[in-house]
Amino acid sequence: MDLANKSLKHLISVPINNFTKNPMFKLRWILFNLFFKNFYGLPLEFNPFLPGLEIKYALEEAKKLDSRTVFLGSAFDDTTLSRLKHETRNSFLRNLSNLFNLSHVYKVEGIEFKAKHQNSGFTNFVESNMDAPQMNWLIQTFQLLFPEYKRILIDKKEEDMFRSIVNNKSKRMVAVVNQLHMEGLEHHWCNAYGVLPRNMEKRINPIGDMSLRQMLYDQMYHAIMREIKSSREKSTPASYTNDINVYHREFNHHYEHRNM
Repeated sequence: MDLANKSLKHLISVPINNFTKNPMFKLRWILFNLFFKNFYGLPLEFNPFLPGLEIKYALEEAKKLDSRTVFLGSAFDDTTLSRLKHETRNSFLRNLSNLFNLSHVYKVEGIEFKAKHQNSGFTNFVESNMDAPQMNWLIQTFQLLFPEYKRILIDKKEEDMFRSIVNNKSKRMVAVVNQLHMEGLEHHWCNAYGVLPRNMEKRINPIGDMSLRQMLYDQMYHAIMREIKSSREKSTPASYTNDINVYHREFNHHYEHRNM
């Protein structure tokens, strides 16, 4: 792992150094970094965006098969850096306010999370216990504490990665991505091509064989017609929810972590 870290860390070292060009942004980033790692109990030297050993294995397999490899970009590419620099709403005081308003349940879970990886060692914890539900909890708490940075580092980044994957025209592709983006990329793919996401409950198909593309169109149509009707009647809608349908993603918390 040390050898892999030494050979791969140059992928993000140059963009990170660009932070120093803007003193105010550097200060905001340092405060965010300290606040973020203190809440989750992470080591200060830990970099969650650094490519790991899986990249080395993927490149070795691609070389054996004589396959074309495409680099999807580092976590802090020029586009992401530009978004971060122009996002001035995130501040240390706002982070403290979000922490103060955070549900007691999340705070208790945060203490339990820190205790788990501090007892087993963070490296061992990541390799053996960082499953999909744990990652979904991290994303949800990150959104509650740092909503602006979550939109940039996770949501917007997933959109960029998805476009890169789709634009890579090939019969077969293997995409190696951070577990942080697995579920988001899967739903981008499902929404774009009308296919079903992975079923976490093998015995239950939560959305049957419905077309996700048609579902999203119906959702847009209902929203437009609701606004037209309420404007004609000069009243507010009785409900902002479409027809009560248990297949709708709004009611399917078990595979859409952003609606927890």
